[in-house]
Amino acid sequence: MSAGDWSTVEDVVAGFDEHLRRTRGVCPGTRRYYARFVRAFLQAVFADGPAEVADICVRDVADFVGAATRRYQAGTVELAASSLRSFFRFLRAAGLRSDRLEDAVPMVPHRRAALGLGRTFQGVGLYEDLTVEENVVVGQHLATRRGPESVGAVLRSLGLSRLSVSRVGEISQGQRQLVSVARALAGEPRLLLLDEPAAGLDSTESLWLADRLRDVRDAGVTILLIDHDMSLVLGLCDEIHVLDFGELIASGNPGEIRDNRRVAQAYLGATHAKEALT
Repeated sequence: MSAGDWSTVEDVVAGFDEHLRRTRGVCPGTRRYYARFVRAFLQAVFADGPAEVADICVRDVADFVGAATRRYQAGTVELAASSLRSFFRFLRAAGLRSDRLEDAVPMVPHRRAALGLGRTFQGVGLYEDLTVEENVVVGQHLATRRGPESVGAVLRSLGLSRLSVSRVGEISQGQRQLVSVARALAGEPRLLLLDEPAAGLDSTESLWLADRLRDVRDAGVTILLIDHDMSLVLGLCDEIHVLDFGELIASGNPGEIRDNRRVAQAYLGATHAKEALT
């Protein structure tokens, strides 16, 4: 496993933990979580037998983060990725450097955003005491076009102009979801990741959101959407992949997914699935 006295996964984890202990600003709780994720990562990488840490590649990281995505909530997945970023910094400090390792380092969020990736969060994460317009301005830090005109264009595209001076804490949940999307669009992304944008919405608000997202898609922004709202997904998406407890059970266009018996059983239940398919 190389690098000094490392001969087992636990040796590497112990060295990483000691590195974190000497790092300013890392609390004991974070240290425990980081060590836990790095231990799981190394055990997965070296499951087939002894290997060199320097041989870790981007596929190893993708597999681990993918498994974490199926098992955990989004916040925990980001914590797993953060632990790997810290781990790779530790490897550099220990003198382990290779092109494979450098390529494997998970990007920090601002670098992903600079490459054209925008995203929203299930918890929305807006500034309650700021206006709608002020929240959208926050998303402009990476945009090439900044200022009132570009903010106004984003607000108009999502039907939010009349709410521009309203405080976020005073508007509906559906409108808040749109403000979250507007803030992401203000950064001029080429790919927009939406994490359950219809969470907490009633059927009318969900349809309204779908219309606005369809306009975003038609404007040339690719959307990767995760949601449990079948009407929203079937009415908006061109290609759909369905997961049931982390297992991929179906892939296809909306028509194929709508007629898939296994999808109906998983999301509607056996009784309602029969009614939906007859």
